[in-house]
Amino acid sequence: MTICIDFDQTYSRNPAMWDALLHAAEIAQVEVICISRREDTTDNRQTIRAAFGDEFQILSALILCGPNTAKADAAKAAGFAVDIWIDDSPEVIPSPSPTRAALLKAEQAAARMDQALKGATP
Repeated sequence: MTICIDFDQTYSRNPAMWDALLHAAEIAQVEVICISRREDTTDNRQTIRAAFGDEFQILSALILCGPNTAKADAAKAAGFAVDIWIDDSPEVIPSPSPTRAALLKAEQAAARMDQALKGATP
């Protein structure tokens, strides 16, 4: 069994409670990973590692997938099949449906066009 816990506004809201879960999972030999939509930077990795403290060693992986990747896709790409998701924003977990993915791409293209138009001189 694999459990995935989010960091921001999940683990960070009550580390002592989640640390107890991590220890229970370790005793039960349940794999726990952390996936965050933060950008994958050294600073972000160090911040999260420091927040977990000694319990960081219990995690099987820390995956920073950035804001444009569904957490399910990031887990799969890293070789994990997550059974239980713990997240304050469950809408960021699943892979977008083809329709939702197309809408997201259209929204991103519109935002880029809007930025380009704002930067253009009349």
